[in-house]
Amino acid sequence: MEWRHLHLEPTLGNLEPAYRRHVLSFEVAQIRMVVFILNILSMFLIRTDYGFFGPSRLFFALVLARLGVLAFSAVVLVKLGKVTAPRTLEKWVGALTLVGILVAQFIQWTRPFDYLGYVPVSSLSLFCLYLVLPIQLRLRLALVGLYTLFDFINLTLRAPLNTAEWRSAAMTIVVANLMGLFISSLVHANRRFNYLLLQREREANQKLHELAMIDPLTLVKNRRMFLEQGEAEIDRCRRYGSPLSLALIDLDQFKQVNDTLGHHAGDEVLGHFARLMDGNTRGQDLFARLGGDEFGLIMPGTDPPEAGRIMARLVQLCQAADFQVLGQRMPIRMSVGLTHDQGQHSLDALMRQADQALYAAKRAGGDQAVWQEGKTHVPG
Repeated sequence: MEWRHLHLEPTLGNLEPAYRRHVLSFEVAQIRMVVFILNILSMFLIRTDYGFFGPSRLFFALVLARLGVLAFSAVVLVKLGKVTAPRTLEKWVGALTLVGILVAQFIQWTRPFDYLGYVPVSSLSLFCLYLVLPIQLRLRLALVGLYTLFDFINLTLRAPLNTAEWRSAAMTIVVANLMGLFISSLVHANRRFNYLLLQREREANQKLHELAMIDPLTLVKNRRMFLEQGEAEIDRCRRYGSPLSLALIDLDQFKQVNDTLGHHAGDEVLGHFARLMDGNTRGQDLFARLGGDEFGLIMPGTDPPEAGRIMARLVQLCQAADFQVLGQRMPIRMSVGLTHDQGQHSLDALMRQADQALYAAKRAGGDQAVWQEGKTHVPG
């Protein structure tokens, strides 16, 4: 997420497309405002055209040219309201800018040979172009550079080089370019920097959220995430009519480990067991430590037969695992309570049902998985 190059308007690397979509609506609003101002200014200058040419054919041609740009601008502004892609925005704005430049040059070429009054208005237009064009800096410089080239051609034809008039007009055009380039680059760079800070803040918040959802001892999901994502999974399964199975898992005789070997050994056992279970569940399953030596497993899209096979495999993995704690082999066994849902129960109700099945598994001697009351036992 670091800026890859140091220049007037830093790029955001792989964040560039997301940034362009992020500022799209703002750029459309900015373009509309500037185009509106330029068109109002253009229509106001009809009085200047009349002052030069009176009610002549050239005057009416200039009026038609200004009205044509106004109509084309109105069409583009309507189109901009429906734009959803930055490249589409660039195409429409580029077309409008090119039409505006050509019409502006046509108007300038109609002026008297020694007329330099166009320079302030032209310089203001140059400045606005820098602000309005939402395109890459090099393309913006190309379009504005084309406008500036026409201005200098006009200026050279109308005033001898190195005269006071030529120097004054040329300085006005150059200053308009420098100010437009500086201010627009400052605005764009600041906007990009703020977006980068926003993304970093979002990433930091996401990391904090994830840390709040992870059990620090076993590094698997914690009870909070289990409840939050579990409700979402149940809603999704209810919405699509797919089955869901839930298992509550408890380690057998875990208290004896803590009493005989100490809590440090118990923590190691929990860590080994959590990694074994988490590494052997499916990608769509939700495995979490609920507290103490109790764990939960939600299996979306899983009917009872498939859930039974999954839990039988996990019980057998636990039986066959070679856990080493404090340098000695430590056999670990688990009891499992299973329940099933097809959209009729809440997560809390399912957990109560699974807890009853877990209690039945414990009473039966542990080291096995048992369905809720009335269901078939799953052999361990």
